[in-house]
Amino acid sequence: MLLLACLLIELKPFPANGWGLDVYETAQPAVAALVSVGVSAGVFFALLKLLPMFEEQLPIIAVSGAITFVLSNLIGLAQDKARRLLGYSSIGQMSLLVLSSALLVMIGAESAIPLVVGGLFVNHLFAKAGLFWLAGIVGGNKLEDWSLLAKRPGLLAVFAILLAAVAGLPPFPGFWAKWHLVMNLAISENH
Repeated sequence: MLLLACLLIELKPFPANGWGLDVYETAQPAVAALVSVGVSAGVFFALLKLLPMFEEQLPIIAVSGAITFVLSNLIGLAQDKARRLLGYSSIGQMSLLVLSSALLVMIGAESAIPLVVGGLFVNHLFAKAGLFWLAGIVGGNKLEDWSLLAKRPGLLAVFAILLAAVAGLPPFPGFWAKWHLVMNLAISENH
């Protein structure tokens, strides 16, 4: 139980995610990107590897992921600081990975984990790292500072592509991963 608690807390579940948000907001954008996709990924993949040990706790893991996903995204909408908003989004994405993994194991669809988790992770990796990279170019931390992109069409196009990826629109891997997850949940007999 202590191992599970440590892994989940390191993944910054709600409401224990305050320290992670401070890192995303105050660190250099390159460091924030590394923490967002690198460190969280390591902890998540450790949890994924150890999920068979936590079979009885899968409902708790799924609920923790669902609550964190919903609340992180809702609270993120109220942010006026770009990197804090990206931090909430990163926490939400990692929570979606936790929720998806737990649900797929609960319904006996472990064979879908590579496609679902892989697609969500790759999507998060490139989109969030790209958005933190853009935050470094923009320089300011307020959302209105991003109006700088309007004067640079190339960066504006990159920004639009990264937003489409984060939103989970096709043709990005996040769309196909979510589609596959929904299809597996829909056909599951373990409602």
